[in-house]
Amino acid sequence: MTILTILFLLFSNSVTLRRDLFILFNRIVIIALIYSTLHDIMSLSILSKSINLHGGLLHVTYITQIFHVFIFLVSILILQLTSFYSHLKIVDYPLILLFIVSGAIFLISINDLVSIFILIELQKYG
Repeated sequence: MTILTILFLLFSNSVTLRRDLFILFNRIVIIALIYSTLHDIMSLSILSKSINLHGGLLHVTYITQIFHVFIFLVSILILQLTSFYSHLKIVDYPLILLFIVSGAIFLISINDLVSIFILIELQKYG
């Protein structure tokens, strides 16, 4: 969901000409993060053991899901608190925060050294 939101924001930012869409983009990202939080909370009841995805590259456990929910809630709080500052009217701010959140989410669940390096680089993008 976060990756689809990143693609949507990149596309909508390149198509629109108005620069006062900061609050709209901020709300779209908050809705996507709320959806991702609810999805992870619902999967907590289903997940009883660990799951390995992509040949063991991603290792999802109960603890990683809890950390995912924590990161989503902190990012929602950050976006909500910074949405009304007049000097932070940067349209790309929610997009940069989504890159950081997606890097952090994958970094928690990754099980490969090369992928850890790539995800740290993704987080440094923000």
